[in-house]
Amino acid sequence: MNRWWLGASCAVASLVQASQPAVDGLMPFDETGDGATVVVTGLLTPKSFKLESVRVVGARPAGRSADPDQFRALLLDASGNKLEVVKMWSPLLAFQWDEEGQHESANQSSERVVDISIPATIALERVSLSWPGTKPVAVVDVGDYVRKFCAEQPENPACGKQRR
Repeated sequence: MNRWWLGASCAVASLVQASQPAVDGLMPFDETGDGATVVVTGLLTPKSFKLESVRVVGARPAGRSADPDQFRALLLDASGNKLEVVKMWSPLLAFQWDEEGQHESANQSSERVVDISIPATIALERVSLSWPGTKPVAVVDVGDYVRKFCAEQPENPACGKQRR
């Protein structure tokens, strides 16, 4: 059975198979996925991030257009070299529609348990999370999780090629 989720921040509907963990904004295409995404879950505040879990799913992040630079994930390889910077909406910002579905509003939290979805490849070792212009609130080691995922699903495109 399939479930539909609407990623409010990116206004993209994505199909999530019931056999995989449901993560808002991810789009799996087959059993192995069309890429890999690290999902970092934890308690985020403007000054800190307390890690609760890390998992890798066989899906790629849903397409986004013109996301603001409110929060960043700096992707690093094993040598500490920058692979990519992912800019996104603030995870502390929650969008919701009124009961009639006519108007959307945004609520800013001072702290919130969040899922942060980050595109992954076999080269990804660490993720540095920060607000623009500030020092990182956390650096999360994700390399072991990505390698385990790739050992279980070596045919996934994220497991054989470095992201460019």
